[in-house]
Amino acid sequence: MKPLTYSLITALAFTLGDLNAQDRELPIKIPHQPERNWTQYKRIAIAEFTGDDNATVTPRSQDISDFVAATFTKAGEVEVYDRNALSKILKEQKTQLGGTFDEATTIKAGKMIGSDFMILGRVQQDDFAQDDGSVYIPGARGGSVIPTTKGVYVLAVAFTILDPQTGRTIDQFVESITIKSKSKIGNSAYMGVNDGEIKREALEKFAVKFSRNLAPWTEEITLKFMGDPGFNKELNTAIATYQMDDVEEAIAQMKAIAERTDLKSRAPAKAKYNYGLIMLAKGQCEEAGQHFKAAYMADPKTEQFRESYEQAKEMCAGQVKAH
Repeated sequence: MKPLTYSLITALAFTLGDLNAQDRELPIKIPHQPERNWTQYKRIAIAEFTGDDNATVTPRSQDISDFVAATFTKAGEVEVYDRNALSKILKEQKTQLGGTFDEATTIKAGKMIGSDFMILGRVQQDDFAQDDGSVYIPGARGGSVIPTTKGVYVLAVAFTILDPQTGRTIDQFVESITIKSKSKIGNSAYMGVNDGEIKREALEKFAVKFSRNLAPWTEEITLKFMGDPGFNKELNTAIATYQMDDVEEAIAQMKAIAERTDLKSRAPAKAKYNYGLIMLAKGQCEEAGQHFKAAYMADPKTEQFRESYEQAKEMCAGQVKAH
């Protein structure tokens, strides 16, 4: 890495000018590891999924089962027997198995093909819901917290991983996604929404999220640093330093801002948050999380601090799974 001259960093920082907070952005790529290790398996069987009664197979549960099978097939790591392949096996062995798709017979089918494991799924939720929350409204006397209700669409599937050779449950987990509805805030979440359109969107988003269980993936995000009159000049210099690939020096500059004792009002929390962001960019999720938590404790009205802390925890969890 080439050393940077002071004049070059200063020039780049000057071009950034007195930026607004939303303009202080830094695109980075964060590597993630899959939540579960599937590499030990070579052949899987994916059974018919059911609705929330855990008994009835519906067109929607079949669509979700097909998407999960397609996701495994696309990953290319294992040999996949989807519900259609299992149905063929059951029909061929109708006298022995009865030709139905209950758990017992699908386990037998999985055993027949020599699968390493079998996936069963139950669609827990696939409908509109209300998301109750709150928003902080600043005011002359400190502001107030106003309760809010948003319309959302939730798709949640409970998965059970079985060993077809023994019938033993290997793992259980729930995968879910939430989509903001196209309706107004409030009870109108249940009205005036194109049901088919949002169901397709939910299924596509669910497939993307589930695919991240199967292989390493890279998340491209934009870090948005928070400016403050108390440290804007130093912040611009640190961002310029990072953009010139002198990461260690940029981290040192951000740390110096975060450790200042003369900052006032919300500036200390912002400084800690900014330092957490640049540590996150380096992949130091645990330390980043500590600074996000400190920022949130100092300024709990800023939800962004808490959300970043959750993101850092998720990143750390992925790093642990990688080992």
